[in-house]
Amino acid sequence: MNEQNGQIADHIHVVSNGKAELTLNELAETQPGMARLMVELSPRMSKCWWATRYENYELATFQLSEATKLLKTSVIVRPKYRDDMYSFIDSHISKLKNLLIEKDSEGFFKEFDSMVKSANQLHERFNKGFIVWKVSERPPEDLDLTPKH
Repeated sequence: MNEQNGQIADHIHVVSNGKAELTLNELAETQPGMARLMVELSPRMSKCWWATRYENYELATFQLSEATKLLKTSVIVRPKYRDDMYSFIDSHISKLKNLLIEKDSEGFFKEFDSMVKSANQLHERFNKGFIVWKVSERPPEDLDLTPKH
């Protein structure tokens, strides 16, 4: 038996990325935690908001879809957030998706405000109240937000 990271294992699997050989435990340690995922999530949600403001529903839907994938990934790396995250997705993200399908900007912005409030309440609940998220004040400079159709 081999001991690795304080655990006893019958065998150790090794994977290669072409530059280094890593054990599965080492590979797992490279996976993003909540802080890294939120850094990716924040701009996507702001871009979703701004794309909706420009009535680019296709881009807004794409950004929301990618943000949803990040939220679902977060429960894999931090299972303690699972119930709250899926509740958040069910109560807010799914509504936003439907409002984008309906091209209901007014409803979207109202629900988006509710979602932001809920997200910041979750930050409070998990002792991260110093994180107060908001939509960026300016449209993203890296995307043309005008609809293409």
